[in-house]
Amino acid sequence: MENTINLIWKNAVEIKKTLDAYEQKRVRAAETATKVEGFRLSKELKSEVLSARPGGTKLTPLSQIARYTRTGRLKKHARHPLALLSRLVRYRVTRETGRFNVEVGFVGGKMQSGSWQQLVSLLQAGGSGLASGKLAQEKRKDLLLTGIKLKKRGDPAARFFFLRKSTRLGPESKVPARPEIDPFWNAHQADAQRNIIQNWERKMRGERI
Repeated sequence: MENTINLIWKNAVEIKKTLDAYEQKRVRAAETATKVEGFRLSKELKSEVLSARPGGTKLTPLSQIARYTRTGRLKKHARHPLALLSRLVRYRVTRETGRFNVEVGFVGGKMQSGSWQQLVSLLQAGGSGLASGKLAQEKRKDLLLTGIKLKKRGDPAARFFFLRKSTRLGPESKVPARPEIDPFWNAHQADAQRNIIQNWERKMRGERI
């Protein structure tokens, strides 16, 4: 009888060790699966932001004025609105109540600053212009100087920089909405969820992902 009890107890200990090891493997696989997909999504989002087609939705083009620098040079990404935001794209994986969550978009880094969050939100949502009063007058002068430089070079875009007196640069001026994250997530959410599950299954089989 005593030997039988010892055998059962030893088996129970081994079973617990096996279950514990399986649980650890399961959790590590889930974390890796989520990180791998987060990295893939961040690369895809950067690419789509650079091409100004998040989720396949073409963004409103930049105005002729917005395509030029103050020195009258055509911006590198003049035809791709908000392309510079691609530098802010990150992914972050967190664990909460036994599950892993992945955030992809403008998170971490500079986005921890409230001013950056406000700017990125304005650029995506659109809204009233930021120039008013003295700032609006300075902006008008800057545009005039840029227009003069373009005119000297014979650039036809110069005409857009010589504003009429009736043209307002205050709160009446609008920044068009150029949403990045929502269209991207709408287009990729189903694939992302499926990929995480497939990644986890492959990891549990011992495959490299």
